[in-house]
Amino acid sequence: MDIATTTYTLATTIYKLSVGIVNFAGQHQEKGPLISNISNIVRQIQSIISPLRHPDYVTSDSVKQVLQAVQKALARTDRHLRAWKHPTHRLIAFINPSAVISELREDREQLVHQCILLSVAMQVGDHMRQYRLFLPSADDNTSTLPEYDEVAFSRGSSRSHRPESRTILKPTLPLLIWIDDNPEGIDRYASYASRRGVTLVLLDSTSAAKAWIRVNRDFLKKHDDPWNLRFISDQVRHEVDTKGVLCKNVKAGNDITTFIRKEGFTAPILIFTSHCGIGLTRYVESYANTGSLMGSDYKVLHEYIDALGARRRGDMGWMKFGG
Repeated sequence: MDIATTTYTLATTIYKLSVGIVNFAGQHQEKGPLISNISNIVRQIQSIISPLRHPDYVTSDSVKQVLQAVQKALARTDRHLRAWKHPTHRLIAFINPSAVISELREDREQLVHQCILLSVAMQVGDHMRQYRLFLPSADDNTSTLPEYDEVAFSRGSSRSHRPESRTILKPTLPLLIWIDDNPEGIDRYASYASRRGVTLVLLDSTSAAKAWIRVNRDFLKKHDDPWNLRFISDQVRHEVDTKGVLCKNVKAGNDITTFIRKEGFTAPILIFTSHCGIGLTRYVESYANTGSLMGSDYKVLHEYIDALGARRRGDMGWMKFGG
């Protein structure tokens, strides 16, 4: 069975499992917020795998490996939830409810973990020329981020270029790392970056961005300068928090900027956000090589990308609070 067929089968199975879990949660809301947390995470997984539910969708072996771990985590969660219907388990839950809650908390941690890994694997635009990522290994026996395997892959439609070689590759320079939970909203900018010779890595959450940066830290530190590496982030994102709850993070831009600077990176950071979000970005004045723009300021954004593509330094038009 080829990768596309296997991936489609996995995505279909995962979707069916996720629907069952969400329906169960909806029928048992009285069991408390933990069930709602799990349901929210599962809904996010549904959203991430949506493109994979098309039989002709072309993906990679790396995504398949993550999907296999996601399936195991969902199946385990589904099994634990539905066991409550069994008389024996209901008795155990009545006698020792903490054991059941502990079991489901472990399930929730695993689902958050796998959701992050899946997000890292999937957040690569279909229309881009080629992407090289280091993907976390999908070890479902740990509740923390595992050791990382170096994996190169390209994801896209059947018309997209796919590299013949499966050798381990470094991310291609010049490199733009963009963190945004609305990839469709930046399609034209991604295409613009590609035409300027810029490789774009798109990540849809602060957690996914931190994971990717940590994995690639040595490479990124080696090329930590404005003509090789730049960052763009939205200010407000819908993300799964540490408790497994999907919520609006109005400090997402602050969080990722603080992380990047604490990791010792000096490369430019641009917070490119909405009219509503720009007022939250005054913090950029506290950091060197950092600025913020409203989404309507296309000219300055294009200049920021142009400078990276042309391997220029010294551009400063974007380096300010954009309110």
